[in-house]
Amino acid sequence: MNTIWYDKPEEDPFYIALGIAVQMRRLAFGLTQQQLADAAGISRSEVQFIENAKRRETLQTMRRCCRALGGIWLSELFMEVERRCHLANLGRPTLVA
Repeated sequence: MNTIWYDKPEEDPFYIALGIAVQMRRLAFGLTQQQLADAAGISRSEVQFIENAKRRETLQTMRRCCRALGGIWLSELFMEVERRCHLANLGRPTLVA
């Protein structure tokens, strides 16, 4: 198994796919970034960082987001991220919903 460490999260397929998954779920619920931030107890800029893969987020922050996104399980979100990475082939995430 090849392990690759990306210096920047915005280059890491996992964090890119995570941002896409959070954004797609947020939009599906009709929430703004501010509304998601308020419901999760984080700042709007934190939501922007997640959606744009600008920072490696803590599990606690992601758990808060999951609760705010309809109470989904963190594992459910991560499975969606892995599915996106797998579908994209070679680890590159896809924008497909």
